[in-house]
Amino acid sequence: MHQKNKNRQGAIIVLFAILLPILLVILGFAVDYAYMQKTRNEVRVIADLGSKAAADTLARTGGDVDAAIASAKLIGQSNFVAGEPLTLNNDQIIFGRAVEGSDGSYSVTEGQTPFNSVTVRAERTADSVEGPSKLFFGQLYGNPTFETIQQATSSFRDVEIILVLDRSGSMKYDVLNELSDSEKTSRFCRKPLPSSRWVALNEAVAAFLRELDASQVREKVGLVTFASESTRTCADVETTVAESSLDSPLSQDLNLIRDEMANRMDSIWFGATNIRAGIREARQHFASHGSDQVDKVIVCLTDGKHNQGDGPLGEAELCADEGITVHTITFSDGANTEDMLAVAEETGGSQSHAPDAETLEKIFKRLAGSFAILIE
Repeated sequence: MHQKNKNRQGAIIVLFAILLPILLVILGFAVDYAYMQKTRNEVRVIADLGSKAAADTLARTGGDVDAAIASAKLIGQSNFVAGEPLTLNNDQIIFGRAVEGSDGSYSVTEGQTPFNSVTVRAERTADSVEGPSKLFFGQLYGNPTFETIQQATSSFRDVEIILVLDRSGSMKYDVLNELSDSEKTSRFCRKPLPSSRWVALNEAVAAFLRELDASQVREKVGLVTFASESTRTCADVETTVAESSLDSPLSQDLNLIRDEMANRMDSIWFGATNIRAGIREARQHFASHGSDQVDKVIVCLTDGKHNQGDGPLGEAELCADEGITVHTITFSDGANTEDMLAVAEETGGSQSHAPDAETLEKIFKRLAGSFAILIE
């Protein structure tokens, strides 16, 4: 009996001696597998952050490729893979153009200009500067090193925006207070008062521009105002206003818009409401000065009803044909929200109504935020 126990113990020892190397290999592989997953994740993070940083820089600088490359490289040097920074070479930072498909997804064409997309291919391989990652137990199962390549793409949506703003005489009326007919008439030859709709609009546009300044991309913005062609004698001076005017062409310099809004605050204007003329002015400016392959947006505000010539819906149809989205805003109870809703829906835009200055500012800020989109 004693001999049998000895034989059994001896067999267990032999079995353990046989299984021990296998167990060590399994244990080593488990440790290395966890390490490989950690390394993959670290490389993936650099690819993701690097592409976002490069796309953001590309947008903010108006297409400076060298600055975008530098931003991506800085991400690699600021984050660690297997305990050391990761070097990104220029050929690992790839520029292209992202275009939205009919299903809402984006496809990227490498090398196509103007660039609005950056792909970063981060790697730890035999060909990379740092080489492959070394495994702790790789020698046990014949793989002493581990290679990984992770890729991420970030794009920004190019947008050109034209503000189409009502400068008819009623924009000098108070936002909330009802005026007598004589008071309404007297305001036509005066500068906008602090209580007027135009001053509220001026503050809302200022908030809109601040939102764009703070965004990740630099949109081009233009300004059109509209009323109707009209002539009045103000302070013994005959004054004529045009039905529409391009007050500021498309530009990344948003101070041009601020300057023109300030000029309107300090000038005499009046007239009826020709919404179609304002939208047409913007559409024609897009056609002659807009960039190719960018989203084109009109933000059209009115406080009244179209009352000069054909209605704006026909112009909205032309905008839709040319890929221009029109967002409409009505400001005052006298505005025709139904017509403006039809204009927006024709082009795939939104319609909003502001009963007061606070709501108007919120609408403009919300719209500004919707334009600054970084696509991953």
